[in-house]
Amino acid sequence: MKTADILEKRIPNHIKQKVFPPKVKIALINFGYRKRESEELDTRELDVTDLVETGEGFEVSFDRDGLSGIEVETGMISGGFVLEAKDFLKELYETYRQNAYCQLRIYLRDKVKVNQYTLIRTFSLDFSTIKIDDNRVTIEAENSDLNSYIKSAGKTKYDIPVSEIAESKKWQYNRMNLRQSVKWVPVAMEENVTGWVGAEWFYPYIYLSGSNVLENVKHEFRTQDKSSSEVGGLNKEGEKILLHFFKADNHVTVNLSFITRFTINRKGYDPAKLLLCKNGETVIKEWPFYVHTVEDIQDVTVDCNEEIELNESDTLSLVVSYHHNTSNPYQLTIDSFQDMELTFWAKGISRTIDVIDPEALLNKLVALMTNGRDFSGRIEWLNDSISQSESKLIAAESIRQLDNATMHISFDDFKDWMGVKGYEREYQDNEVVFKPRGQMYKSDVVLELSESEVSDLIIEADQDHLYTSVEIGYKEQNYDDDGLNSRYETNGTFSYDTGYITQKDNVLSLISPFRADPIGIDLLCWKTPEESKESASNKSDNDIFELVVYKSDALPGNNYYTYDAVYLMSGGIKLFNATLNPFFLALANMTRFGIVTNKLYFKGTTNYREATLQGYTSDLIYVDVPIFGKLFEPFVYNFATSGRIVLPVGDDINGLVKFRYKKKNYQGYLKSGVQNVLFNSEKQLILYAKE
Repeated sequence: MKTADILEKRIPNHIKQKVFPPKVKIALINFGYRKRESEELDTRELDVTDLVETGEGFEVSFDRDGLSGIEVETGMISGGFVLEAKDFLKELYETYRQNAYCQLRIYLRDKVKVNQYTLIRTFSLDFSTIKIDDNRVTIEAENSDLNSYIKSAGKTKYDIPVSEIAESKKWQYNRMNLRQSVKWVPVAMEENVTGWVGAEWFYPYIYLSGSNVLENVKHEFRTQDKSSSEVGGLNKEGEKILLHFFKADNHVTVNLSFITRFTINRKGYDPAKLLLCKNGETVIKEWPFYVHTVEDIQDVTVDCNEEIELNESDTLSLVVSYHHNTSNPYQLTIDSFQDMELTFWAKGISRTIDVIDPEALLNKLVALMTNGRDFSGRIEWLNDSISQSESKLIAAESIRQLDNATMHISFDDFKDWMGVKGYEREYQDNEVVFKPRGQMYKSDVVLELSESEVSDLIIEADQDHLYTSVEIGYKEQNYDDDGLNSRYETNGTFSYDTGYITQKDNVLSLISPFRADPIGIDLLCWKTPEESKESASNKSDNDIFELVVYKSDALPGNNYYTYDAVYLMSGGIKLFNATLNPFFLALANMTRFGIVTNKLYFKGTTNYREATLQGYTSDLIYVDVPIFGKLFEPFVYNFATSGRIVLPVGDDINGLVKFRYKKKNYQGYLKSGVQNVLFNSEKQLILYAKE
């Protein structure tokens, strides 16, 4: 670029005029174009100190994104760039348009060594804000390139192959013991039976209507065919007939339930009986018919709910036993019949499933958003009381064991998930760092202002954090198992009331974009990999699950194991992922809720509400939650301060600021404000109040 060559050769005025160097030096560097997929930058540093109309100086604004660390610093040199600097920025923009890129550096002169400068700020010029007229260029600047990338691409959904980020260790999933279900219905509601004089067994035609069982269950479920025979199963030819609807493959305890009403249009020699038989001979349960004295009928109403222990090869059958007093045919009517359902417990075949470390996923997202540039991500995990465990992520396609499993996710999904867990982010140089929320509001005093440095204090309510109620947890799921097991899932959404009453409802919604339902995980395993591949589309394919495993050194071997030192018992099912229950999420966000209340009042859940917690200090989760501690008070301090002060930088900016006003002491955390980097002009600050 010709204008860059001109600027590089240009001699600054203070050197030409041999005068004292300016207090502040301004330079342009790393200019050229930058796209997500490529960049070409010139690294020459061009001194433009005397080509800037500073006007009122370089005002920089800073802010938090929600409850994050101070992360946004934007500014503008009020007067703009003139002369050769204006020509340079104009040519840069005309050449590359929206892809133009340039950094602005601000140096502060040393108080002793007058020709030595220290870099105090680096900003990236935002060419989407450029304004060019005949005399000058004005343009805004931002201090974090990574922040810019994330703001522009944070909502973009990326398809990330699991193989690119999966750990070498896998999750050894030893399956849960879940209910299995098989159902039957009668084929005909009326049966014309050819009778004979004497005792008879009649097998009604009971049709196998459906099953919801694991792929490794080998019990036999079948339609019970219609047949009649003598008592004990001998037909007219003397052959043994042993029909059945269920045959056990191994020792198992089953529960059989049905409700029905049978009617026979003849009284008979003695009352008929409905029999539940094992192996065609042993009567497990019998229900005698009631003989009506006026009408020539007999009937029985049955409400069966039997627990039956069976050994290998044992069978079950349903039989009507009838003692005829004539050989004439008779009519058997099934007046009503609710599905005959047989349930039992079974575990699926163990699976090894790819898992992803959250920090590896974070760095992959950063690389995709920045096209592999020198940026990174990091998570500072809190060592809490459940220190044996750690979180991993799983793609639904990995659970289904599909080839080339993919994770469908955006950075904003990841950020929202961390927020539900009680973490916030900040930017440190070229790194985005997630920390426990409390670390963004440190108790260390980083700045103290005297009474002479503070003016025009305004105290006002912080309406953003005056929550009337809280919804926390996970989206309610629609399962395909008819509620057989999923009705006992606990990791849904919990609702709490804060006790705060106002005219305007302010609901805090902390709903994770990821799932944590263990029953949902197991149900995805019910299909074989072959069946999953045949079903190319599944409503859960894009889902991501969080999983709590034992830390790698807690158990030997090359696999992770489900953390079960703390678990939930729900409807007879032992559930893992207990520490991801909304109750624990509420505890993780306690200091946020403490801004407005000292207790969360439990109101309800979208899921099962009779589970009990095991292995923890309390077994109750559907309870009010006492709150201990708060981030800050529900109001802010808004005031002006002297331009002579220097605001903290780096991580210190999240510490306490103390000040004195009208003989009273105050303190709080920086929320937002404006400062002038070039001039010692008045600064406007807003602090979250801390008592």
